[in-house]
Amino acid sequence: MTVDELRSLVEASARDIPVRELSAAFDRIAASYDAGRRTEVASRTDAVAYALGRALATYSAVECALRETALVRPGWRPRTVLDLGAGIGSASLAAIATFDSIHDVTLVERSEKMMELGTELVSHSLGDATWLSGDAAHPPDGIWDLVIASYVLSELADADAVERWFDATAGELVIVEAGTPAAFERLRAVRGRLISRGAAITAPCPHENACPMRDGDWCHFGVRVARSRLQRRVKSGERGFEDEKYAYVVASKQGPVARSPRILRRPDRRTGHVRLRLCAEQGVEDIVVSRRHADLYRQARKAVWGEAWKTSEPGASPV
Repeated sequence: MTVDELRSLVEASARDIPVRELSAAFDRIAASYDAGRRTEVASRTDAVAYALGRALATYSAVECALRETALVRPGWRPRTVLDLGAGIGSASLAAIATFDSIHDVTLVERSEKMMELGTELVSHSLGDATWLSGDAAHPPDGIWDLVIASYVLSELADADAVERWFDATAGELVIVEAGTPAAFERLRAVRGRLISRGAAITAPCPHENACPMRDGDWCHFGVRVARSRLQRRVKSGERGFEDEKYAYVVASKQGPVARSPRILRRPDRRTGHVRLRLCAEQGVEDIVVSRRHADLYRQARKAVWGEAWKTSEPGASPV
């Protein structure tokens, strides 16, 4: 299922609910989320409002993280997925869109209304899916090739939850959060904790060294998500898109793998040269790629924030 197909299904579920009720429900839920409180979804209207406001952004951010995972580990073929704090199943849909090897999905969600909506809208696209009522901090017994926890870390008070997630992982643990300084600090702490447990970092970091981000700076990325007229009305927005900022870490039990430096900011394209900020094994570095190095310059002009900088050619100079 694509993000556009998901949008169509969610909007179809909203046909019988007045827009003003959806907008009020979304405002309440968003305020709770922004305050760092657990998001309470108590009614079908709440569930549909949340799905309209957040499901597509969740899908898109998780898909980006999974796509990077697949690029770093091209031979990996996960068959089973555990989706923690699943909502309506957006992360599981992104996983299936990324890995066609997946055939078994387990979704854990504490809101009965979210599970009901997810079962109604997307279960036909999830293959052999099992929905479980439960808290994301306590995964069910078992081991899964791929474990995903998207936008739930900030709601958990239990610091040991991450280790339980890793214990349930056979291959890759993908944790996605909002792209804020506070969320990044939580992820930085989680990253260190997982490395101490023997995890290799698949993405976005190109190493298992201490995070080199300086005080006041944070590692995050962005993906543009189209918004329909209904979504604009529910979210009281005017633009036909939103830029979802997210941060993530992918911890692996498959061992270290060769990785390239990661582009940390939008490339700064200037006349005759391109400036790139990279996270590399030796730390954060700024480089300049000059037009004099034609092939490398063309690559830098096409470079995208968040992707790996895969060249080893000479021509990039430190700033």
